[in-house]
Amino acid sequence: MADTILPTLDYIAGIVETAGSFFFTKVGNYTIPVFQVKLVGREKHILELMTKKLALTETVHEYLHGGRHYAVLTVRRRSTIERVIIPTFDNRLLGSKKNQFNTWRDQFYRQQLAKLENVSRKTITVQSLKIEN
Repeated sequence: MADTILPTLDYIAGIVETAGSFFFTKVGNYTIPVFQVKLVGREKHILELMTKKLALTETVHEYLHGGRHYAVLTVRRRSTIERVIIPTFDNRLLGSKKNQFNTWRDQFYRQQLAKLENVSRKTITVQSLKIEN
């Protein structure tokens, strides 16, 4: 990496405002939350510095599309989204990106709550079966 100074969280938020996305993707029966930042390939070092600043374990990947070189950082791990991505960008984004983030964050938490409710129902059912026996 050419740069050694880590970017501030506000700088990172600025990059995300212009080149970041918060979305969900379907994989089989699962809906996966995704945070992604895509820059031109020559700016890969910025994504690597962001990764270092946020203490992410994800790798910055490079690819060619339509004759253009890109670098992309993609985060799908729920624990990283909950512990790092959401706290980092909560109340730090503006405009339409803030709206996109808030909708994504709220849906993420609704999914987490639904999982907990499902586990609780299964636990209650198992406990009811034990009591009856």
